[in-house]
Amino acid sequence: MLPLGERFGNSFQILTSLGRLTAILGFSLMATNIILAARFKWVEKLLKNLGQVYIKHHLIGSTAFILLLFHPLFLAIRLLSISVHSAALFLIPSLELWPQTLGTISLAIMIALMIITFYLGWRYQTWKFSHRFMTLAFVIGFFHVAFISSDVSQSFALRAYLLTLGGLALISYAYKLLVELNQESVYNNPNQNNQNQL
Repeated sequence: MLPLGERFGNSFQILTSLGRLTAILGFSLMATNIILAARFKWVEKLLKNLGQVYIKHHLIGSTAFILLLFHPLFLAIRLLSISVHSAALFLIPSLELWPQTLGTISLAIMIALMIITFYLGWRYQTWKFSHRFMTLAFVIGFFHVAFISSDVSQSFALRAYLLTLGGLALISYAYKLLVELNQESVYNNPNQNNQNQL
């Protein structure tokens, strides 16, 4: 969209570009991870087995989180050249800048879930339930991407790519949820399962 000289000409431009690149990569990886978590048969075949799916899910999820964590940090640090006050204001939620605030909320949910995952040691079923909120973080992040005034709003190709990938991730999650609900109903009603087998 712009010459590299305008993207990386000075420290402000470099930090802005790094902030935007980490956002694009982080969102793409998070969407990919949700698709992996749906456990489609073709994904398992592609990655050879379910164990590989879980390994890739963990690695991609960790990488996505790190990239998304650096996204606002790079953008805030660039403002230090203006003032500390400007950098601090960038990280504080604001109703006037609601698309930016959606990103802040999304990241805050992810940070909370990571703390739960690595430090609280909850039982598996409790952790699994809390992990569903990662999708909430993704949905909020999806609207952040859709409405933020940035490269995404200026490039049709980039916008189409990110929103399509995000949409596929949400469809995959809906599919996974329907499969889980169906499995739970069969488990809770074994008579129906026996009738189906007859």
